[in-house]
Amino acid sequence: MGDPYRRDAMGRRVPSYLKEVFVGRVKMLDWCRRLDRMKVQLAALQMHEAALHLDTTTAMKQLDAARRTVEDGMPFTTCTCQARQTDCEHCKGRRWVTRQRMPGRLGEVVA
Repeated sequence: MGDPYRRDAMGRRVPSYLKEVFVGRVKMLDWCRRLDRMKVQLAALQMHEAALHLDTTTAMKQLDAARRTVEDGMPFTTCTCQARQTDCEHCKGRRWVTRQRMPGRLGEVVA
């Protein structure tokens, strides 16, 4: 399959000038997977007597919110302006966008 940073969330090839940005995306995805594992561990912990006063519902919601925050801020795909506009309203000249800043309709996400 090759290096995971070679493709964006849409499955498109990432240009070499954005390699480091999408290496960061892979690290952020790993962090999201860690949060998922933490939720599983927390669910198991709630059965333990030591967690009698632990508000697991709130803790789970906070872990979900942390994951969403990371997902919302991570690189999603290259911008449609293709770095032609330094004042692009979507990428602000960075040449990549988050899912929220992507213009138009989204395709299927590739994790």
